[in-house]
Amino acid sequence: MHLDPKIAVKSLRYRILEINSISGEGHILSSLSSLELMIAILNAQRKKTNFLDNSYPWEDPFILSKGHAALAFYVVLESLGLLKKSEIEGFGKIGSNLGGHPDSNKFPLAYFSTGSLGHGLPVSVGTAYSLANKSDYHRVYCLCGDGELMEGSIWESLAFASSMKLSNLQILVDCNSTHTKNGISIESLTKRLSGYDLEIVVVDGHNLDALNNVLNTPQKNNPRILLCKTIMGYGVPLVEGKKEWHRKRVGHDELVNVKAQLGIE
Repeated sequence: MHLDPKIAVKSLRYRILEINSISGEGHILSSLSSLELMIAILNAQRKKTNFLDNSYPWEDPFILSKGHAALAFYVVLESLGLLKKSEIEGFGKIGSNLGGHPDSNKFPLAYFSTGSLGHGLPVSVGTAYSLANKSDYHRVYCLCGDGELMEGSIWESLAFASSMKLSNLQILVDCNSTHTKNGISIESLTKRLSGYDLEIVVVDGHNLDALNNVLNTPQKNNPRILLCKTIMGYGVPLVEGKKEWHRKRVGHDELVNVKAQLGIE
């Protein structure tokens, strides 16, 4: 199960906006800023040798703690052949299994239901702790937002993960500075995190080669946290860096222009 990023990224960016335009739902800025992170994580996970349709297909759990970036998750799953066109184009509709935040009760390809910020990392830490001593090695991946790091549960989880030396835990933080007027700097986050026994890596969150290299490098004896420098709405001039698009719908004419700008056939 592998997605060729050099072919797919622009198409996936367009697909995020297309589904938003169809449904009128979805957080497109966060989905666009975290798209490469999602691709890198789903490529790094080991696929189960046997799994039933609509069951969780990976040996390594992934929890999307910033659940509002669900559109990015869904379009990558579609590109991998794990989600049908009819399913994703029903996103946000009554009766759909695909909501604005992933619901594992309706959508088993989501390992855990998320939406309320600060909940995904504690579950990821608990999952990593429960799997740490298994004979077959499991990595746990968690994707958070930088604004989510304002939650106290995040820091309690980091303290526990650090003290337990969970070297099977990889945390990615989408640092797109959307949540505050002036954002929160990577330098500030690095300083705050340095008090914990963590492997802290600062990486360009839109550079897939760099992300893949980090995620596939063996960990030492502590959890790894990637501070991923990203731009909200990245790659789409219509919305890039524009906070007013946080919960807006892309119109038909705007979508046509985006398609031309991205060079999508």
